[in-house]
Amino acid sequence: MMPRVSEEYLEKRKQLIVNSAALVFSKKGFTEATMKDVMTEAGISRGGLYAHFENIDALFLEVLKMDDEKDKQSLLKIGENPSVLKGIELWVRELFEEMNLPDRDLIRARSEYFLKYTEKEVPYLAERRNGLEQMLLTVLTKGVEEKELSNIIELPIFVSVFISSIDGLMLSEHRELSTNDEKQKKVTMLIEMLQQYLV
Repeated sequence: MMPRVSEEYLEKRKQLIVNSAALVFSKKGFTEATMKDVMTEAGISRGGLYAHFENIDALFLEVLKMDDEKDKQSLLKIGENPSVLKGIELWVRELFEEMNLPDRDLIRARSEYFLKYTEKEVPYLAERRNGLEQMLLTVLTKGVEEKELSNIIELPIFVSVFISSIDGLMLSEHRELSTNDEKQKKVTMLIEMLQQYLV
């Protein structure tokens, strides 16, 4: 009779796989990463890996959700800052600092995944974008209500453009490999543009 494995053990093993996969996707992107790469990184058997994830696509989606949750928690901290603009600035700078972390730089992998799948094929892609836009809209609306920000622009449109600007700059920086000083200047300019539109 085979020994029973506890739920806690299974959850820990799943988390090990997801964390290991994040490292693999950070190094190799989405299209070049394989289940074998993840097995090697996690030090786990084929059966152990496939017991949790049927393919590399399902595994990447779990890594994406984990990464999105960290970003969500970071965005929620904006509300703890007395200044909405300062809170957003700290959030944006934190996003770009993560590009230097070997287990968090998923820009290439995300781009490759987003090019492969549509929101119809993977409904979570629409869900994550809408969720981020709604959270940012809530924060900015609070800034307007507290008279820190101007009420003269259409916030939903601005939020969509601002998030697209962040995504575009991150992808560009990933490819161009600017110096840290150049990257900081670009981020500062993005934040200054934000201030010009909102204040």
